[in-house]
Amino acid sequence: MATMIPDIDPGLIENSGEQRFYEAACDLPAAYSVYYSYKFSAGEHAENPALIYEADFIIVHPHLGSTSQPESAATEGNGAVTARDGKERFCRERQARGMGAL
Repeated sequence: MATMIPDIDPGLIENSGEQRFYEAACDLPAAYSVYYSYKFSAGEHAENPALIYEADFIIVHPHLGSTSQPESAATEGNGAVTARDGKERFCRERQARGMGAL
């Protein structure tokens, strides 16, 4: 089981797509860490609340690196991630096998 940060009850997540993704991410192997609703800012703008961003999920592996939902994407209620250009960014085959949009 992946390390979830924060480790919360998925039922507390209001967005159903994020809730299902969180539940699926829990089943990743123990080497993975998954950050949910991670807030960040950059450089000289770190103290400006208007420039604080949020990544819905960041998935980290010590040897494989990390991936995150891009700022230019939106999580749909069905768990899919759709970029602003309208193209879906998930693997249908993985989703069909019950592995979510990882």
